[in-house]
Amino acid sequence: MSPAPSFLIIRFSSIGDIVLTTAFVRQLRQSIPGARVTYVTKREFSDLLRYNPYVDRLIGYDSATGVNGLNALAEELSATTFEAVFDLHNNQRSHWLSHHLNYKKIKRIDKSRIRRALLVYAKLNAYGAMPSIPERYLKVGEESGVKDDGRGLELFWPEELEKGLSEKIAEGAPLICLAPGAGFFTKMWPMAYWRKLLPELLAKYPHRFVLIGGRDERNMVKALEIDDRVINMAGRLSLLESAALIRRADALICNDSGVMHMASAVGTPMVAIFGSTTRHLGFFPFRARVEILENNSQWCRPCSHVGRPSCPLLHFNCMRAITPDRVQKALFRVLEKR
Repeated sequence: MSPAPSFLIIRFSSIGDIVLTTAFVRQLRQSIPGARVTYVTKREFSDLLRYNPYVDRLIGYDSATGVNGLNALAEELSATTFEAVFDLHNNQRSHWLSHHLNYKKIKRIDKSRIRRALLVYAKLNAYGAMPSIPERYLKVGEESGVKDDGRGLELFWPEELEKGLSEKIAEGAPLICLAPGAGFFTKMWPMAYWRKLLPELLAKYPHRFVLIGGRDERNMVKALEIDDRVINMAGRLSLLESAALIRRADALICNDSGVMHMASAVGTPMVAIFGSTTRHLGFFPFRARVEILENNSQWCRPCSHVGRPSCPLLHFNCMRAITPDRVQKALFRVLEKR
């Protein structure tokens, strides 16, 4: 019998981008009988894939090791001749690594850099009916026989994680998760708006409101600890604990962030607030239950494909136009559809 075909997936970062690959990982394994999948990502994001049943071998790369670490990684992988390498990152690191590997073919995601630049810098939309990022990942594997199964993203974790989470968040009133953070300032709905929204939600709903995010966001959201029903868990949960908590929630309110894609993966309905980024870039929630709020009349959107540390025109109207009242009404619609 011929050996099982081996495939390599490369996606180093970040949270949302890796979660967006999970449909492709499943589609690859299901489309090609006997396929064995090796996945290379940054060590700090490995937990997102650690319990994924479609990943046979997970390798966490320590980015602090630089080129030496990439060379060591290439040597570790050199014993395998891959049927195909799927470069879902397509950057300098992934090119360096793949250059030193053995494979029959390599396919890289098309990042549409020219169309992206035209949209961001000249406001010329050459995307047309551009597919979402997971659909672009799928296209990378089409030549190898990878087919769309019509399903969305997914995350996996062990049962003991659920038990540990229950010790951190006790049983009680239902939950709504709030994620005020994001990777860049222009992707974050103003904190002043969160401070206005939260008292209205506390008055209207019997839920507990759990603040989630990274360690660097814990102090930022501290001003929202205005009631016993507001629980600040920012910086206190692992990536998978955050995903498990979102799955328990009746809804999530978030910005364009990795947390948003986690909610897509666990099937929790959400209100997603978009500022400086737009759907053309491909990162809208994939096959999710979502109410999207954005200022489509703001001519300068998008001002970046990833976000900026400040509004380049100083007005920040892409976010300021999305009032707390709009968010509250969107949440009502989300909860009504449950």
